[in-house]
Amino acid sequence: MRREPTVKVNKTTFYVAHRFGGKKNSVGRLCLKLCDRTGCTEGDCADGQDQRSHSGSPEVYVKALRTAAFVVGAVALVATGIGAAAGLGATFGLSSTALGTIAAVGKVATVVAGGLSVIAATTKPRGTVGGNPTKFTINKESGYPYIMGRTMSGGRVVHRQYYGAKNAYESWVTVHSIGPVKSLGPLEVEKQPVTFSGGAATGTYADHMWLHEQLGACPESTAMAGPLGDFPGWSASSKLSGLAADLWTLKFDDKGKKFPTGVPQRGRVVEGVYVYDPRQDSTYPGGSGACRIGNEATYVWSENPALHALTWAYGRIQNGILIAGGGLPITGIDVAPFVEWANTCEVNNWKVGGVVYTADDDSWDVLKMIAQAGGGEVMPVGALLSCTFSAPRVSIGLITSKDITGTVDAPGSASRRQRRNTVIPRVRLESHGWEMVPLEAVSIPNYVTIDGGRRPKEVILPLVQSEDQGVQLALYDVLNARELDPIVLPCKVYALGYRPGDCLTVDIPEASLINREVIVREREIEAGNFGVTLTCRSEDSAKHPFALGTTGAPPPTPDLTIPEYIPPPGPPRTVHFMTTYEGAAFAIAGSTETTISTNAITATIDDARVFSLPATTITGLTAGEFYGVFYEIATGAFVADIQPATAKMASDAYVFIGWQGTQVAGGGGTYPVSPTPPGGYGGGGRNPYEQER
Repeated sequence: MRREPTVKVNKTTFYVAHRFGGKKNSVGRLCLKLCDRTGCTEGDCADGQDQRSHSGSPEVYVKALRTAAFVVGAVALVATGIGAAAGLGATFGLSSTALGTIAAVGKVATVVAGGLSVIAATTKPRGTVGGNPTKFTINKESGYPYIMGRTMSGGRVVHRQYYGAKNAYESWVTVHSIGPVKSLGPLEVEKQPVTFSGGAATGTYADHMWLHEQLGACPESTAMAGPLGDFPGWSASSKLSGLAADLWTLKFDDKGKKFPTGVPQRGRVVEGVYVYDPRQDSTYPGGSGACRIGNEATYVWSENPALHALTWAYGRIQNGILIAGGGLPITGIDVAPFVEWANTCEVNNWKVGGVVYTADDDSWDVLKMIAQAGGGEVMPVGALLSCTFSAPRVSIGLITSKDITGTVDAPGSASRRQRRNTVIPRVRLESHGWEMVPLEAVSIPNYVTIDGGRRPKEVILPLVQSEDQGVQLALYDVLNARELDPIVLPCKVYALGYRPGDCLTVDIPEASLINREVIVREREIEAGNFGVTLTCRSEDSAKHPFALGTTGAPPPTPDLTIPEYIPPPGPPRTVHFMTTYEGAAFAIAGSTETTISTNAITATIDDARVFSLPATTITGLTAGEFYGVFYEIATGAFVADIQPATAKMASDAYVFIGWQGTQVAGGGGTYPVSPTPPGGYGGGGRNPYEQER
């Protein structure tokens, strides 16, 4: 008997399961069994896990590699000295031995550790390398498919067998996704749906095609079965628990009329995995509902990219074994930004949909692909996984020259290499047979003119299945690339409270940053001078309505040009007052029941202008009223307005002469009781006849 492949960790030998082997198993799982025997079969692995026979091809399925990127992040933290080892162990669930190992590796990683968070935040995902998910294929290297949202799946064949008289029957066991999934849609053969009754096809393929399926419960109560029951390599114990799969059986006819070209191409639309939603978790602050992290029976179905990113970072665990995702504890994830991001995705109607693979695709790259579908980025912040995303922001702080401890570094403008003005989004569309297709190029005429011609860029969005969403995200890519980045701000220690994703206002005239809004991209603690370095990107709020299609005007390309200074408006101008006058003891001569008369005077007003005011009589007034008397500058006329004469007192088109009452009708030359005049010249309760020259 040949020995199983092994992996040694700290001098302990782990026996590693083969993939896709043997008669009793088509899908192997990782078996890290601390033993010295080989060939363990279903049911006898450590802790009674649901394992399969390890016989078969010698390829080693080391699932631990799926978390390599997350471990590198932990190594970076140790290498840069961010966080104590004990805190790191508590956050990531690492033993002291593991921490020692990471610390040793950290010595090697010191050179690159400082830039890891920037790389994680800015590098684009490479896309899935597991092949075309719509094709019905055999690929033992890709690992398990993992379906998010609603998409077409050809499936990965994990077992194939001829049997029966003259080998007329051929059964295919195909895995569509780690489960459980919401639904497996109708089977399509050569792009045409086939109906089944009791597992047997009706219509064209009657008596020649059968289908049995499962959604991927863990565990499954029964195994899928073919039309003849058990067949070689498949029995009632072949349950494929935790995998959404189907068993498809064909019977070939002698005349070749049913399948003239051999095995037909097939596929089905699958509504994929469930996710954890903190908003529906009553144990999360502000949440309400029964959804609980780690209890997949309580998860909800959603196409929200932020929720899929959060769930993938936490990981998919079956029978105590991590089978997909990052494997971070919830205490190692900054959940609040993911919740805010989820709300933004719902407002913008951004969805995620597609297939990734647990072996071919790197876990960190998958996380970035999911984030990309929601206009977001994931990044480590201290010992936590956090995120930021494209959305309008409100500035929460001000950075001025007094907050700076070193040299501010800011580019004058984005480099020409980065500035693009034409974008070609590539997305997967149901209308095109679920294939990745390029959309029509979108150009921004203002930028084309500034750049002196079209500068195209293709943006590949592997988990986006909507034209509008693809265009919006691609425009964000172009607009963000034209921002000023990076703006490096060495700040005093109290800036430690700012986090990646926060919007700040920077007012540092010495660096030509005048009331410039920026988004924090990275925060680095400077232990040497007890400071904090914030790496930021400028933020133009006008780009959001343009990218989302609510306005047709793109924002100008940011640069460090000092904006034209426009002084703030002063207080509103009111009526002019006379500062001095001469020619008469009083400006107002007197009044009758219906008239007010003025004397001829030469008046200097409050802005130093001088007016020669003639004697005049204002007629048509009401007896027994108090009036404000005004000289209208534009016309040279005198007018009277009943106290308090609010409109004229608030206008600089007039010069205020004074207050005057008309005589009471039939009163024998008496005047009404003087009310308190309004504030201003002659106001404050003074009687107009008491005004001194």
